[in-house]
Parts: sequence; C-alpha cells; structure tokens
Amino acid sequence: MAARLNLVSASAGKRVGAWLIDKLPPAVLVGIGYGVGMAGLLGAAGAGTEEAVASAAAGLFLWLGITSLLAVAYGIWKWGWEARTGKTPGNVLLGLRTSNEDGNAPAGPPSSSAD
Repeated sequence: MAARLNLVSASAGKRVGAWLIDKLPPAVLVGIGYGVGMAGLLGAAGAGTEEAVASAAAGLFLWLGITSLLAVAYGIWKWGWEARTGKTPGNVLLGLRTSNEDGNAPAGPPSSSAD
C-alpha cells in the first residue's frame, strides 16, 4: 500500500509572490538594456547629427537584443531547474515546491504502478 502524503497547496498570495520573484531577474535585465540604450540614444539626440542618432538607435536594439537573450536563457534555466527539483528562485525564497501527486518534483522518479 502506498504511503499517504499530506501535500498542502500554497496560498494564492504565496504563489503570486513566487511568480513575481521569478519574473524579477529578466525584467531587471531588459530594463538595464533599455536604460543603457536609451541613455545613448538621448545623448546622441542632444548631439544633433543623424549619424549619431542612427548609431545610438542601433546600440539600443543591440542592448535590448543581448539582454532579451539573457532573459530567455534565464527562463530556460529556471524551467529546467523546476522540472528537475520542483524549485524556482521564488519558490525557494517563499518556502514552496512544485510537485506531482506523488510528492516528487515534476520530472522526478516515476512512481511504481505495481503497488
């Protein structure tokens, strides 16, 4: 007979909090890219030459592209970590864990069907 686990669902507030914490690193990355790119663009606009503005606009897109790729890489890493362990940065900080009905991490060891 299989052991009965006392799994408890987290409150909606804790889940939303963990979700927001998980979204913070990519938002900060893209925000930094936008801020650095816009600073260059505004500085070039003050210079008044079309070449400087065009170059700064290209720099803005470059910064946004790099930081967006880093944000996607973070998302892939977070997805893999949660699939293996049931943890995300937000879950760890708030004491939560994603699990299947057996109490294992989502991609954890398969349960025996010969019970």
